[in-house]
Amino acid sequence: VVAVISHRGRAALLRRFSSAARAPPVIDLSPLRDGGLSSSSPLVREVADACEQWGFFQVVNHGVDEDLCARAEEQQRAFFALPMEVKECMRRSADNSRGWYNDELTKQRRDWKEGLDFGSTPPMDWSLADADARNGTLDGYNRFPPADLLPSFRPTMLEYYDALAGVATGLARLFSLGLGMPAD
Repeated sequence: VVAVISHRGRAALLRRFSSAARAPPVIDLSPLRDGGLSSSSPLVREVADACEQWGFFQVVNHGVDEDLCARAEEQQRAFFALPMEVKECMRRSADNSRGWYNDELTKQRRDWKEGLDFGSTPPMDWSLADADARNGTLDGYNRFPPADLLPSFRPTMLEYYDALAGVATGLARLFSLGLGMPAD
């Protein structure tokens, strides 16, 4: 088998193999918070290169408060430490894919993990009750543990969700600029 690789293809191949010996890129997102990004911004190029050469990257200085991250982790640990019968009341179902689960399969084998899926709701009004009809989406509504069991869980996780959504929005702008498209 003979393969002919163009000069451009050879350069991309060499970049990919030479970067395989290094660690994945770690990208400082602090310039994202400063605003004023353009397609010529070094951060845009850095993200585009990481996506092109690696397909992923790690971010630092993303702007999510460290205390919030610690509180979110604490609440997640508390949730997964709840008795199984409590979590069963929040189980995902055929008509609501949001909630707790422990029965996902990989290659027809059960995974040894638990998860809790939740997400944004159409009105983005977190003050509404989770089962409020206005919160319904195509994939259901959020199911959180009762406030009497974990009073800080829902407010902490929603605050964390909003903070991460802000990071995701910033990353989407970077991806768009890296593709030569408008940021918004």
